[in-house]
Amino acid sequence: MSIAFFIAPVFRICLLFVFLHKELVDREFFMVYSYLMLIFCADSSGSFLSFALAEEDSGTRTLVDSAAYPAEGRMNECFFSAMERFFTVNSRTVHDVDEWVAVTGPGSFTGIRIGMAGVSGICSALGKELFGISALDAAALVSGESRLTAAAKIKLNEYACRTYDFILPRYSDLSVVTADELPGDVIMAGSSSLNLAEAVADARCGFFIQKAVPLYVKRSEAEINFDKKSNRQ
Repeated sequence: MSIAFFIAPVFRICLLFVFLHKELVDREFFMVYSYLMLIFCADSSGSFLSFALAEEDSGTRTLVDSAAYPAEGRMNECFFSAMERFFTVNSRTVHDVDEWVAVTGPGSFTGIRIGMAGVSGICSALGKELFGISALDAAALVSGESRLTAAAKIKLNEYACRTYDFILPRYSDLSVVTADELPGDVIMAGSSSLNLAEAVADARCGFFIQKAVPLYVKRSEAEINFDKKSNRQ
């Protein structure tokens, strides 16, 4: 009696099991091998130092956790310690992150430089590329609004702003206006109620991701004063 005589019934039983339990097999077996991409974002453009972790699976993004730490005037002192605390709380390390993102501004000149330099250094050590998202785009995404104008103070009475329509969708170019020219319902990127780092949990974030280049819009007071002194000499 051939061995095929015994194998054929067993094979048919296995096929029957797979077809009868297809949903179970899909969920309990194949999903084990689905890959979750972990995205990290840091925002140091305002008075708070903010972090967020998000997971992406098949184009769907989910916020894992986010946190904000008061850091006005102390950004340089607490950046790495706050980041280490954030990763520890979430039982993750920098080696677990697949995509690194930093908020590029506009906002605090010093904060942007410290934050982007810090994350860029980590990416260099890990051999990862650093991506950026502007503070205006991030504010628009986390605001929850379908139509809005986001703005960030850049100098005295001047603001960088951009208008968003996520329904059409349509987005204006970045412009600089005075406080009197801002709409009454404007969303301020520097608001403590917004964690801009959470923008990476929005699936639309990919449209606004760009090269990690600081977005200052205007030169800092230190740069302007330095030029004035140089011209006098």
